[in-house]
Amino acid sequence: MLRTALTTAVVALAAAAPAGAASWERVAPGYAAFSIDQRGPGGELVFAGHERPVACDDPEADFLDDALFESCLRAATASQDCQAVGCHLYRLGTDGSVSRIAEPGDGFGFYDVRLSADGTRMAAVAVSGGRSSDTSRLTTLNLDGSSSRTQAVTGFTAGTAPLGRSGFLAGAGQGRLFRAADSGGFRAVRGPSSCVIYRVSTDGPRPVVTGYAGTFVLSRDRGSARRIGPGGEALWVSRDGRTIALAASISAGRDVRMLVSRNGGASWSNTPITDPTGEDASPARFIVGEIAGSSAGDLWAVGGRRDQPAARVWRLNGSNWERVEAPNPEGPHPFSDIVVGEGGRPVISSLQGIFRLEG
Repeated sequence: MLRTALTTAVVALAAAAPAGAASWERVAPGYAAFSIDQRGPGGELVFAGHERPVACDDPEADFLDDALFESCLRAATASQDCQAVGCHLYRLGTDGSVSRIAEPGDGFGFYDVRLSADGTRMAAVAVSGGRSSDTSRLTTLNLDGSSSRTQAVTGFTAGTAPLGRSGFLAGAGQGRLFRAADSGGFRAVRGPSSCVIYRVSTDGPRPVVTGYAGTFVLSRDRGSARRIGPGGEALWVSRDGRTIALAASISAGRDVRMLVSRNGGASWSNTPITDPTGEDASPARFIVGEIAGSSAGDLWAVGGRRDQPAARVWRLNGSNWERVEAPNPEGPHPFSDIVVGEGGRPVISSLQGIFRLEG
């Protein structure tokens, strides 16, 4: 039964590939990623993910082969909960070579990784048992895996963001913040509120965080905060702090609406997601994994549908998020992360692979 189901799923993925779609190139064949980051425009990638044999996506694969079946079954299991089964940190060179940088160990799995501003260090979040875990770890390390420093954290820890030359800032539950100084490890610092912090952005003049209680601009010492909008799960801030894009939570069930501010959060515009038919998305229809852009005028978002298996890529056209054809749009896993690199070309990731837009 399992063999039949696995074969059926692979055939369905192949059949779902849209004709005439945007040209996406799979990078790092044989790997899938929950989180990615890029070292400068067109530079190498780092990602938190796991191995996914290329043959597992081949509709003509012989799943009667015990070794292949077991390998693909493990990959499928990992894709159910990458965080819980032990995703590793990898480095993808510009020549296409992949090397493993670090292993989480002890039943933990990496699910978030970010590069420092100077591209010399990484910060990664690992959890045991998924994002609802009551234990997490914040790790800083060099790109070759050396000089690793780990801080254990009680409760959920959100993603990290670069701070200064080679430091980082991370948010966690109960409004806690953790800071890693240049070349140092994380330590607890004063936070803005008692809310769970889901995203941190340090791209603007001051850090911006978003979570259950709202979206806040932090003071220079990060000890106080000014609320500028509703809470959300995906966040992008321009260099001047004027443009803020937010996937805002509007219910405990994590239904979202897409909001954009062009005046630093003083006011917000609703920017709905549309299907190719032009039908507006109801709040419950889509989930948004991440927002990224090369500038305030070139914003992208990734995610999927909540009501059925789907993987989606959208681009903001000024007033709404238009769907861009994506690889395996009816695939079983939504896209979870995006970076926009050289020439405004996005690189997207999910537990079905890593893809770069060509042309």
